[in-house]
Amino acid sequence: MSTASVAWWQVYKLQKTRPFGACRGHTRLLVTSASWPSWFSGSPRKQEMRDMGTGSSRAGAHGGAWAPSQSADVEWRTSKLGFDITPLSAEQRDAAASKLTDFQKSISLGSGTERAFTGKTVNGFSHDNKARGVYVGAVGGLPLFSSDTKFDSGTGWPSFYAPVDPEHVIEVHDNSIPFMPRTEVLDARSGGHLGHVFNDGPRPTRKRYCMNAAALEFIEASKLPPEMKPLLKG
Repeated sequence: MSTASVAWWQVYKLQKTRPFGACRGHTRLLVTSASWPSWFSGSPRKQEMRDMGTGSSRAGAHGGAWAPSQSADVEWRTSKLGFDITPLSAEQRDAAASKLTDFQKSISLGSGTERAFTGKTVNGFSHDNKARGVYVGAVGGLPLFSSDTKFDSGTGWPSFYAPVDPEHVIEVHDNSIPFMPRTEVLDARSGGHLGHVFNDGPRPTRKRYCMNAAALEFIEASKLPPEMKPLLKG
């Protein structure tokens, strides 16, 4: 695979056909902090500093895309697959996140991004894990993706062409990087940041859900609870 470095002034043109971190053909685009002028607020370095240092979910900035339940006694909501997608209360969310490391919290609750090719799920499975199983949210435990839809995108992040149920994720517009509108993906139960979805995936959906491994927990097929076993084919 060849590598092509791009200057900051080329990004606007390139992003229309090649999203950051994406592989097209055999060329990887490297847009490093050195490629951007220090004054540009959308530079990857400044964006990473903002994302990794907030300490709270950006969901609240997306026009009410996700909000915690006022209490634990609200009426339950279930998905078509029968899973509980009732938003966690703030107290429940904090309690569920208490088991995470500071870095893992910075991803799920601070909208951070792990470095490509380095990610591990909260229970230690590599970003390129090829075992059969189901990926659940690191905070809420909601089933999100199946190994059946996982594919090698070459980007260094776990990639899937579809969630197990569209109701298990929330997709919201993300304009945090100037000139580069994206679609952020949130966990419907916890509101945790998962990653972004792009329109350059394989068939049948042509979608690429580019997720942070640190926002997920992997449950091997042999250890799935009965209610999750139907999420895997065969």
